[in-house]
Amino acid sequence: MVIIDKGSKVYDGSLSGIRDAYGTTRQLDVEFTTDCTGAPMDKVEIRELDAPGGRKKRFLCENREVQIDSLMSTLLTTYHIRDLTVSEPEIEGLIRKIYNGEVS
Repeated sequence: MVIIDKGSKVYDGSLSGIRDAYGTTRQLDVEFTTDCTGAPMDKVEIRELDAPGGRKKRFLCENREVQIDSLMSTLLTTYHIRDLTVSEPEIEGLIRKIYNGEVS
C-alpha cells in the first residue's frame, strides 16, 4: 500500500505495517459483573459505554506506554468480568489521521 499526500509519499508498505507505524492506541471494551470505578493503571483513559457508574467501560492506552496484557491481567485479578474485547485501530481511521496531520 502506498499513501500519497499532496504529491509526497507518506507511507509505502504493508497494511499491518500501517498499524505498527501509526496505530499506537489500543482499545479494551469490558463489561463487569458489578459496578467499576477508578482507573486500574496510570496512563489508561476510561470511557463510559453506558450510564455513568455503569458496568460497561472502554479502556484506551498507548501501546508504547501500557502493555495490553498487563492491563488485562490487572483487570482480571481486580474485578469480576463478564465480557472483554480487544480492538486494534481501524485502517480507515489511521489513514484519515495521516491525511489530517494527526500523526507523524
